[in-house]
Formats: sequence, C-alpha cells, structure tokens
Amino acid sequence: MVSLTLFLFATTICLILKRVNSCTGDKCNNWDQIDLGNYLYIQSDPWGSGNAKQGWCECISGSTSGPATVDFEFYANDGSNNHVMAYPSIVAGWNFGNYKYGQGKGGLPLLTSDVQKGAKLMTSWSVSYKTSNSNTTGDAFDVAWDIWLGPSNGQTNPGSPSGELMIWINSQNETPWGTLKADNLTFWNTKWKFYLNEGGSGTPLWAFERIEKTWDVSDVDLAEFVNYLAENKYINSTQYLLGVQCGTELFQGKGSFTHTYKLDVSNPNEFMDK
Repeated sequence: MVSLTLFLFATTICLILKRVNSCTGDKCNNWDQIDLGNYLYIQSDPWGSGNAKQGWCECISGSTSGPATVDFEFYANDGSNNHVMAYPSIVAGWNFGNYKYGQGKGGLPLLTSDVQKGAKLMTSWSVSYKTSNSNTTGDAFDVAWDIWLGPSNGQTNPGSPSGELMIWINSQNETPWGTLKADNLTFWNTKWKFYLNEGGSGTPLWAFERIEKTWDVSDVDLAEFVNYLAENKYINSTQYLLGVQCGTELFQGKGSFTHTYKLDVSNPNEFMDK
C-alpha cells in the first residue's frame, strides 16, 4: 500500500511538472524581458494570472535580429473567458514608472499637442497565431496596442497612467469593454468601432476595434487615434503619450503568437518653441 501511494504521488508530481512546463521559449519567468533593438523589448506580463487554473504558463522568445514569440496556456478557474490572464507585449517608452532605455529614447514620451501639430507614430505589425487547443475555436484573445497617457499636469513619469488607449486589429471570442459610442469611424482607410469605459474612480479606457479583422498592418500612424481623442475632448493637449505597447491580451487557450513589429516616433516640433 505504501509503495502504491508513493507511486501515485510521484506520478501526480510528474503530471503537474509536465503541465507547468508545457510552454517553451527563451524565458519563462514572470515579468521576464528580452531586448529587441530600436528601444523595444518584449515582456511576459501575467497580471491577471490569479484567475487562472494551476498549470498556466507563459514563455517569451526574441532577439534584435528576428521576430518575437509568445507561447502560452491559460484557463480560468471559473471556466469562463471573462478574465484577462496576461498581456505579453512589446514595449516602447514608459512602463509603469520605468523607462527601460531612458526617458526620451525612441521618441517617448510625446506631448499630445505635438501630435496635434503633426508628430507621428508610424508602425507596422504582422502577427501569426497557432493554436494547440483541441477546441480550435475555443481560444479567446485580442491583438491590440495599449497606449498609456499621463495626467493633465504634464507629468512624464507617473507611477500609474491617467488614460488607456487600446487599438484592436484582431480578436477571437472577445470585444472591448465599455459602451459602444460609434460604429462607423474611419482610420487607416477602414472602418472601426469606438468604445468608452469611463473607468469610475480608475483609469478611463478608450478602445477602437477594427471591423474587418486583420493580422497585418503596414506603415500606419497611431497618431490618427490620438488626434480623434483630442478633437473630441477625451484627452487634452497637456497630456503625454508615455508608452506604447502591442501584444495579445490572453483570456483562455493554448498556443503561440509570433510578432514582427516596428515603431518609429517622429516629432518635427521637438526643437520648436523651446
């Protein structure tokens, strides 16, 4: 009986270890980072993993000469797809009180008034997705930018943001949180929906969802969305765009995402009116 108990215990441990290590990648610890060059890095970000079943995993890979990859497995304790488990993402600029390469490197932070005067955030992003889920339509995620804004007093390195702008180019089994405010806006020569989440006492969220989903965008300007928010009085000219992230909010599933990405922030007003 003792031998059988020990055998079952050892078998259980092996199964747990196998599940914990079911993801593969260069780095598999929480909040790991890998430099990608051009003042960009990829980070693992398991901020919602407290809602995940035991055995979840998240690994990242990347280099300065190739694409970045995320390997993941997340399922919710309550069996739903209502919780963001993680947001593994490529980061430029500010990241909750920290500029990894130094403030100003890569063109961030960027004042909203400079965007209104013609500063650009040109970007290209190509994503490939491979599911390992036996239910191939069961994964739930979004593919989105997260742009963080500072407070109205012009602070450039706050501990937390005063606004969050999301730009969804693709998703599966998810829609942005908030109230639908518009469903026929045009950016990048295609149609978008716009959602507003006032945030209550927290951070307001403005989310744009591309109606015709895509895995690839090329040479487009994130400033178009910033200008829309400024023109419609959701943000003001004294707020800074602190940081720009792009990645996948993971709600549930098992698989991998591979990202080829570039971001070029240009500000013709940088040396004007100084």
